[in-house]
Amino acid sequence: MPNTSRFAWEYPTEGQKDWFNIFESLMNQMDVAVYASAENSDLILRGGGNISLNTSTNALSWDEDFEILSVLTGGVITIAAGSLPSFLDGKIAYLNIARPVSGSRTGTLLLTDVLGVDSGKLFFAMRRGNTMYFRNHADRTAMSLFAKTDANAIVTASASAGGGTVSGSIPVGINSGAAWYFKAVAASNTVDSTFQFFSDAGMTQEVYSAVNKDAYTSPYEDKTTWYIGSVTGGLLYYKVTNDGANPSIYTLDIAGFGQLEG
Repeated sequence: MPNTSRFAWEYPTEGQKDWFNIFESLMNQMDVAVYASAENSDLILRGGGNISLNTSTNALSWDEDFEILSVLTGGVITIAAGSLPSFLDGKIAYLNIARPVSGSRTGTLLLTDVLGVDSGKLFFAMRRGNTMYFRNHADRTAMSLFAKTDANAIVTASASAGGGTVSGSIPVGINSGAAWYFKAVAASNTVDSTFQFFSDAGMTQEVYSAVNKDAYTSPYEDKTTWYIGSVTGGLLYYKVTNDGANPSIYTLDIAGFGQLEG
């Protein structure tokens, strides 16, 4: 019985009797493969926290869960914080998944040299030299970490009560890149805080804002991926506005990975 050249799917011969079952099986395999291709293009990788590659032990480590989100179904695959040993140069990390990605699932990373033609395997990352390339074009060249949320705050800003504003700049050490995490903590009861970040000293190019947030009852946190574009001199400019009744001291943390230019 003939087979297709890439997936080796069987199909009926010309004039074959009882051909329909073979044809139906072929169509179902095609449906799975085409759906997998469409789903792959709409799967978004996020999270991971602080990520490091130990070039001595060849272990890739991350301290927060990774999540792979399906835009088509809303399903999420969670890869728990941990490490992947023996991630040698040239290796590919992948997951075995069932289609469609729906509901909440957990995933385990595996390593291989090539993925081959398999719609159940999902590419996660590959190593080339000491550079890690993640899915969805997330190129973390040399994994240039520019801040850690579990370290000292990047900036401490004091704003007066009733609409008091404080501004300044944060040396993020990159020219452009994706910031993954923002955290603000207020030291007194200020329930209507506004946070703004800009890519220029004149504060005309806003890259992020959060309006009327409570940073005192609990820290205000945002783990949504957002892009910092054309940061002048590696500085990110901030403005904190306190609309509450009391003056407050704010600590600001930003964490993520940036791709160095030049």
